[in-house]
Order: sequence, then C-alpha cells, then structure tokens
Amino acid sequence: MRAKDAWVVGQYAGINFADQGNFSIALHSVITGLQDPELPVHIHSVFALRYFVEACKGLNEIRPILPQLLNEFFKLMNEVENEDLVFTLETIVDKFGEEMTPYALRLCQNLAAAFWRCMQSAEAKESLGQIFRVVLDLLVAYKEKIAEAAKDNEDDDSDDDFSDDEEFQSPIDNVDTFVFFSDTMKVISVLDPRRFQNITQSLEFYYQAVANAVAHHAEEKRIGGFD
Repeated sequence: MRAKDAWVVGQYAGINFADQGNFSIALHSVITGLQDPELPVHIHSVFALRYFVEACKGLNEIRPILPQLLNEFFKLMNEVENEDLVFTLETIVDKFGEEMTPYALRLCQNLAAAFWRCMQSAEAKESLGQIFRVVLDLLVAYKEKIAEAAKDNEDDDSDDDFSDDEEFQSPIDNVDTFVFFSDTMKVISVLDPRRFQNITQSLEFYYQAVANAVAHHAEEKRIGGFD
C-alpha cells in the first residue's frame, strides 16, 4: 500500500498547488519513502521523486537534503538494478548542474558499477546509454566548475574547456574522477567490445564528442599526474 501511495503522489507532482506547503509535504513524504524498509516503496519513491525534482520551481526544497538523497540513491544502486534510479539521477544532475561537482567521484563510481551490472543483462541497452549520458553530463559540469575555480584563483583567461584542475580537488584526493571513469570504460570495452561499441555508437554526436574529450583529458591527467 505504501508503494502505491508513493506512486500516486508522484503523479500529482506537476500540478499547480494553491498552497506550496502542500507541495513540500508531498515531496517530503516521497523522500521519507526512500528510507522505508520495504524495497517496493523505495523504488516507487525514486520514481515519484523524479517528477517532484522536475516540478520544483526552485531548488531550495531539495538542496539542504541533497547529500542525504544521494546516499540513499547509492544504497539503492547497490541493491537493485532499476532504470528509474538512473532517470531520476539524470534529472537531479540536470537540475543542479555544477552544484553536483562535490559528489562527482562517488556518482561516477556508483554509475560505473551500475553500468557494469547492466552490461551483464541482455535487456539493459536503454539503461546503459542513459547511464553513459548521465556520467558524461556530470563530468562536463565537474570540469566547468574546475575551470571556473582555476580562473578565479589564477586569473587565467585560458579558453581550454579541459584545462588543468589542480586548484579544485576531488572529494577523494588520491583518485582522479576522469581517470577513474576512463579506466572503467576501457575495462568494460575490453570485456565486451562489440556491445560497448554498439552502445557508444548509439549516443548522440554531442555525447560521442564529450566522451572523446573526457578520454583525452584523462590521458593528459595520467601523464601529467594528479596528486
């Protein structure tokens, strides 16, 4: 019953609430569902949350609890394979943009693990492409934040979108997010080259270009070091 309730609440996320307080109450009921002991409630709450994130006119309702939300997502991603998790994460990344950069490495690690699990499934082509897009969007936002921080700190007018990011550290300083992602994709491509090629070639030209730029940047970081 609680799972059905979460699904129903999500269907009304996009309506115009006369009292925004009711929107907040509904949103927090969905967030509470993410911590429910029953897995079906988790899944339907994730599904509903996507619609609430899309419907938010501002982000102040979600911003204070973003770390908590992401922790719940990471837990769920280790428990289940569900494309609604990926779609909701995509919406959050899209909405928060550069604000997601402090979580870039953990997101990449969890999304890479989800990508690997989906590679083992014959029915996960759509999810694989979606995960790939989410990671690339996140890396673009992360790199833009890095470039902005470097420009502020060094007053550098460089036009290189993939310039050095020494001034902006990953939350886990001894792991570089771009190198981690690049290495993970290399391993997956070696283990199942045909399927990996099919997935990457099905991406829009923009994402193919971003993937190439990320791989190139990762190699530059590997050669130059990132300590």
